Order: sequence, then C-alpha cells, then structure tokens
Amino acid sequence: MTAAIPPHSATYGVSISAARWDRLDIKCVRDSARSQRAAAAPLHAVDSGCGRSDMAITLEAIGFGVIANDLKITPLLHSNPSLTVIAAAIDWLQYPTPVIIYSQRCLYYWPFPQARELLETLSRNTGSAVFISLAGYHSVLSQDYSAASLPVERRFAKLAPEVAKQYHIKKPPCLYTPDEARQMLAAGLVV
Repeated sequence: MTAAIPPHSATYGVSISAARWDRLDIKCVRDSARSQRAAAAPLHAVDSGCGRSDMAITLEAIGFGVIANDLKITPLLHSNPSLTVIAAAIDWLQYPTPVIIYSQRCLYYWPFPQARELLETLSRNTGSAVFISLAGYHSVLSQDYSAASLPVERRFAKLAPEVAKQYHIKKPPCLYTPDEARQMLAAGLVV
C-alpha cells in the first residue's frame, strides 16, 4: 500500500516524512534517545525547516528542549506549548547550543556559503550531532539543472521546469555531491 505524500508547501516540495520515516529519521531518534538518557541536564535540539514538525515533536517527547524553525508553521506545532516555535529567520546565537541538529531536505534551499555558516553557528558546541539530508547533484532533481557546471559556492538556480513541477519545488536549490556536503560540515561535528 502506498500513501499519498501531502505537499509541504507549493514552493518547497513535498513532506517525505509525512508519509514515511527514512534511515536518517530513525538514526536521529535512536541517537537522540541515547544522548538524552545519558545527560545530567535537559539537552537542546533544533529542527531547521521543520515543515510538519514530526521530528520536533518526537524529540520533544524524548525530553529535549526543541526549537522548531520554518518560514511557515503548521497548526500542529502551534498546539504544542512545550516547543519553541519560530516562524521566521532568527539569530541562532540567542538560543542554547543544540546537541542535535536535524534538517531534512531544507539546507539545499540556501546557497552553499549561507548553509555552511548556519551549520557552523548551530554547532558552536563541537559535540553536536548533525542529521541532514540534501538534494543530490546526481539525483533526479539535477536533470537539466542550469547551474550544474558551476562550483558549489555559486551553484544555486531553479530546477528545470518539468522537474520543478513534478516535485513541487519552485525555489532554487543548491544540489550537492557527497564530498561537497561533507565540506559544508564544520570540523568536530558528528555526522
């Protein structure tokens, strides 16, 4: 049986986790639960680009103090008073350093330099564990991608019209190779 994947928004594509959890989601929950059990004090987590906020709600249930951040916040998040919900761009230095940084299919909507800077800011505690997924340079999204020949620092363009329509992605992404994704992560992060 297959489930229809509800749109996250008409601009940023579909919410995959609304239909199923993948290996990244499962590993994040398992590792987070272990970290929280071993901690003497409550730990903090960030769900950046939280969409429907499935992970933010799960991490909060495990016992984390969670900051759920997205430009558009779902009613489900507003109904959970124990989450810090921010529906705007924010200054992350105002918040506790998270030990868990989770971003499922969100960071590729930022140009490479800004995405790297965000991860470096969030992970100012070198013990932070990072769980991210990015759109791949060799994925179906790269078909006729106009910025394919550019270096990653300048690779940021809209998808080909037919690809954008099929995957409901109107905003330009930066598509990454695995090596480029590793470059984005600051030294000291657990990946």
